[in-house]
Amino acid sequence: MIHSLANRMASIFVLYGESSEENADIYAYACEAVIAFLINLLLGLIVALVFGRFFEGIVFILGFWLLRRYTGGYHAKTHFNCILAFSCILVSAMLFLSVATWLGFAEYLAVVVAGLALVGIISIAVKERVMRLSDVTSNLEVKLQGIWLAFGMFLFCIVDLYIISSQIGLSVALSMFSVFGSMAYAMVYKHFLTGGGEEL
Repeated sequence: MIHSLANRMASIFVLYGESSEENADIYAYACEAVIAFLINLLLGLIVALVFGRFFEGIVFILGFWLLRRYTGGYHAKTHFNCILAFSCILVSAMLFLSVATWLGFAEYLAVVVAGLALVGIISIAVKERVMRLSDVTSNLEVKLQGIWLAFGMFLFCIVDLYIISSQIGLSVALSMFSVFGSMAYAMVYKHFLTGGGEEL
């Protein structure tokens, strides 16, 4: 459905002279990515509203997408699988956040979860760099920027624990942990399940 809708949009661009026939595939791919992003965002906001945690949901979504942009991670083969996976991740995060808040230790748990995620993100990024030391690419440099971003998010969780006490820190920590999980799965999938296949 997303693919056919993106092709129609690309055809409209060609029809009205915004794109040439040669670039139609590029426009279709861009439209497909935008549509999938908007669907993910809409479903994410609906999930956050259902749990009564709209602001925490926005923080999680922004943290997840921003950090994952720099660190990378597993990419599903279809947009449907991508949307399904992200929805499951967000539902799990909102459930975890709700239980931790109800039990009264969300702020303390945020630092622990963020710390584990930070160590995991650094470990995988460094491992990727060492494994490809003879072929250092800008992609690896971007992952190093992701490490700095993750470190900043970890510091926010500490500030939230001792100063702000808003419980937003746990949303940030869960977004970090979700990205770490995506990176770990991508590494396992790439190096063990596909025998060192294409970059994920």
